[in-house]
Amino acid sequence: MTVTRTDALQKQLLPAVRATGRRPADITVEVTPPFGGLNRAALLDGLATLREQGFRLAFDGAGDGDLPLSIIADVVPDMVKLDAYLLQGVPGNPAVVALLEALGHLASRIGIRLESPEVTGVVLVDSGKRPRWSVDRSRFLLAVTGPYGHALHATKPAARHADAPRTIRADASGIELLEAVGETGGARAGDDVVVVDPAGRCVGIVRLTEVMRGVAEAKVEQAVALNPLTRLPGTGSVTREIDRRIERGEMFVVSWLDVDTFKQVNDTKGFAAGDDLIRAIGRALSDLAARLAGTRVAHVGGDDFLVVTDVDEVGTVASEVVDRAWTADGLTVSVSLASLVCAVGSVESYREASRLLAPLKKRAKEVGRSSWVLGRPKSDRVDVLRGRQVGAPA
Repeated sequence: MTVTRTDALQKQLLPAVRATGRRPADITVEVTPPFGGLNRAALLDGLATLREQGFRLAFDGAGDGDLPLSIIADVVPDMVKLDAYLLQGVPGNPAVVALLEALGHLASRIGIRLESPEVTGVVLVDSGKRPRWSVDRSRFLLAVTGPYGHALHATKPAARHADAPRTIRADASGIELLEAVGETGGARAGDDVVVVDPAGRCVGIVRLTEVMRGVAEAKVEQAVALNPLTRLPGTGSVTREIDRRIERGEMFVVSWLDVDTFKQVNDTKGFAAGDDLIRAIGRALSDLAARLAGTRVAHVGGDDFLVVTDVDEVGTVASEVVDRAWTADGLTVSVSLASLVCAVGSVESYREASRLLAPLKKRAKEVGRSSWVLGRPKSDRVDVLRGRQVGAPA
């Protein structure tokens, strides 16, 4: 709407709306930038007349356009639409987040509604906040537009134009979400998904476009973090896995595996032989992670590997890597595995588990032959489960 056509708009809009059988209250007049150079008094008078006639008012471009905050305060529109460019800064830009929080506070104080231009639908919930229906914006507009759409549908229940909501648990991964969506297919493949808690209550909406972008970015980050020699992830993956298990109150085992006298391998057989040995160990660990549902592995550099397992899987890991005869270009090589059994509440973070694991690794290196030692937080007892104790008969 431009100020120079306000009078014409006022005269033509009301008869046109009445001719369709609609009420002015069903229509939202959206005022868009630019606002600079406009006759402010004429704009306010024109908007006041439209409101007196019963129309709803909306301002567009908040955040990146030239919409003055003082006009929002003077008019108090029914809706303010946030600019899409501003929303691109959420949630990574703290300044943008603070700005949106301020706009949200303003909106709640004066009774207006903020709207994202990217809204694709709404979710209808019951009194217990459990999602019951999902209304897609595009399909809804197709149903109610046209010469008879409003008359047919305006007073009917919203569920008339809704579908059963597509839900997923809040603890599901991005990959699980994409797989669930892919299984449904059809016309609703692009619908947003309702995120629910264990009680089935709505806690948010997932935009599939954002999930796909996030998964793609995660894949890129993961690829960058992979060790170029073994293609195993680095320390970050194990850090997140340990912290996740601690947060969920799970019992687990974290193990540190390394090659004994690895420098000797490089010095006597060459770096190529050393690389071949590390790749072979990496493949063995990758195979274990693929077979064992509760096992995660990481190559943290050089000849050091970290393994996080469920308690009932650590024995299999030890059998596969400690009991195996490793060689590097004909040279027999031993390995050391140090394991820390972390009961629920026994460690508070990855950092603490790493600190407690260090002396166990040292003890494992002191045991002759390929070795496996096991300890527990807050206990001095160390069990030597593989290898030969120093001074013991061969």
